[in-house]
Amino acid sequence: MGRIAKGMVAVAVMFSGLVLAGPSQAGPADEQLFVTKLNDLRSSKGLPRLSVDPRLTDIARGWSGSMAAVNVMSHNPLLSSQAPSDWLKLGENVGYGPSVATLHDALVNSPPHYANMVDPKFNAVGIGVVASGSTLWVTQAFMQSNNVVVAAASVPVSGTDWYRLAGAGGETHSFGAVAGLVGVGPRSPIVSIASKAGGSGTWMAAADGLVYVQGDAGNFGSMSGKGLAQPIVGMAATPSGGGYWLVARDGGIFAFGDAKFYGSTGDIKLNQPIVGMTSSPTGNGYRFVAADGGIFAFGDANFFGSTGAIKLNQPVVGMASSKAGKGYWLVARDGGIFAFGDAKFYGSTGAIKLNQPIVGMARSSSGAGYRFVAADGGIFSFGDAPFLGSVGGLPIASAVTAMVAAA
Repeated sequence: MGRIAKGMVAVAVMFSGLVLAGPSQAGPADEQLFVTKLNDLRSSKGLPRLSVDPRLTDIARGWSGSMAAVNVMSHNPLLSSQAPSDWLKLGENVGYGPSVATLHDALVNSPPHYANMVDPKFNAVGIGVVASGSTLWVTQAFMQSNNVVVAAASVPVSGTDWYRLAGAGGETHSFGAVAGLVGVGPRSPIVSIASKAGGSGTWMAAADGLVYVQGDAGNFGSMSGKGLAQPIVGMAATPSGGGYWLVARDGGIFAFGDAKFYGSTGDIKLNQPIVGMTSSPTGNGYRFVAADGGIFAFGDANFFGSTGAIKLNQPVVGMASSKAGKGYWLVARDGGIFAFGDAKFYGSTGAIKLNQPIVGMARSSSGAGYRFVAADGGIFSFGDAPFLGSVGGLPIASAVTAMVAAA
């Protein structure tokens, strides 16, 4: 394919000596406001409006999170390799400040930034906003390409629907009606993620038992320095958001905050290791699942069946509870789905060749659907669970290991 000479314009803006009025909430609404202001500016100059390319949005969100994590503004050195391979020209604006309006006005008043914003060659943009305290960090990624991907306008996104993916290296990828979060730097791989209702805060559990807190989630403790017989493989939060459980590969349970201990398999010889867990809707029980689909239920979390006695094509890698807690789904490495109790079957990828194996799943907020995620961040949606975006096909810092969604 023929290409024009590639060029990248990279400029930056910052603010100092500002009095910040209060916490700023970052997320899709802030990103959309940036896009609206940008396209209104272009329209006022007789220029075509930019399409929002979700691939650029994912890159921009990731870079804003990286800047916020280290509190240092800089340009993304990997932008040219992360961007779609058929780009013809790229540009990037980065900055931080107290609000969308203040940042937008400063960018417009800065000639190098303004040049990117009104460049007639650009036809796509992705904007990522992450809040760190009361400061907004923003990345605007501009692109000229003959193959712009536009997010489908027909995707039915509710005002509360969202999901997050966790990377082994501590990155989070947020989609839908939820704010982006700053990643963490774990000492051992992240293996599971849980969330407060509404997604304003999350916990990520590492294999060594450390729990990393994001957003406004409370810190209720971890297994730091306590020693584990087996590594942690999963976690679940209580409905109140005031606690969580960790489950180890041998089924050992560790409870923190208002999460109570209801039993474990830590002293039982298992046929296959534990791979994940869920809690009951009341928070007075939990289940965990082994790689062969064996189910272990405690407290008021009832047993509705398993695949423990069935020969599977691929091992089970995760589970999700139904809305009422009277059933559950198991998902295998190939995306095969096994439904029990009141959990209905809505589809699977068991007969599809996947680029990467499935690593986790979450049900839709209504309970009439589910999604699962592959190690490359590809999302597969079934039933009424809408597709809100993914990092499948994008360069990511580490493999995705888990997902969490609006309850």
